[in-house]
Amino acid sequence: MCANVGGGSFGTGDDASLRLGAPLTFPRFINNGDGTVADTVTVLTWLRQADCIGRPWSAVIATVNTLASGPCGLIDGSSAGQ
Repeated sequence: MCANVGGGSFGTGDDASLRLGAPLTFPRFINNGDGTVADTVTVLTWLRQADCIGRPWSAVIATVNTLASGPCGLIDGSSAGQ
């Protein structure tokens, strides 16, 4: 995880410096209890077990597109590609 969590600026002109982005929420990350984590700022859902794929970047997208309930700690009832 980034050491600059919490809205600090990485440099002049970035979003934290300009303060144009969405306000941070608390808590930002919520454990959905199904192997995923919800990011309340970006409204994205992330794998809770982020290191389970263990492949080179070039193969990650293909692997992620095949994820379904079961691997990587997912118990959300999802099927591949959804």
